[in-house]
Amino acid sequence: MKKIIFLALLCICCNEKPKLDDYCVTKIEYSPQLKMMVPQGAIMVYIEDKNHILRDKCPLDKLTKVIFYSIKENSDCDFHLIKYQVEPFKIENNIIHLTILTARFWPDIYINGVRSENKWTPQQIQKVLKGDIGLVFEKDTVRVKACNNEQFIMHEN
Repeated sequence: MKKIIFLALLCICCNEKPKLDDYCVTKIEYSPQLKMMVPQGAIMVYIEDKNHILRDKCPLDKLTKVIFYSIKENSDCDFHLIKYQVEPFKIENNIIHLTILTARFWPDIYINGVRSENKWTPQQIQKVLKGDIGLVFEKDTVRVKACNNEQFIMHEN
């Protein structure tokens, strides 16, 4: 009987998952136009990592892409993570800063050889970008929930 109780306690203790309080998306900023002459905007994602769970458990330099769960699956190729070799991610005060380039919200652009006449309002962009994201490391994906106080900021250029 003692062995069964010991095994049950062991299973319960070992299956502890990170809590929402450990890491979450605190803020997303969208700049519709970069200072370069390319039709892309930049999305800055800020992830609070209080107990260094993401930093210690996940190799952030091996991050291949970021998934926005509120966007259809077939459009995730419209978002490109700035590679670690070009501009490394930053970690300041337990906040991880990630930069993502996209032409998804740019008006009147060619995407995958098809002309799109996008007319996104700031409210539509906010609705699409708010929420949970996925950090993809080769074959593994870590889901990062939105914090309760998540903010969306859209910069006007």
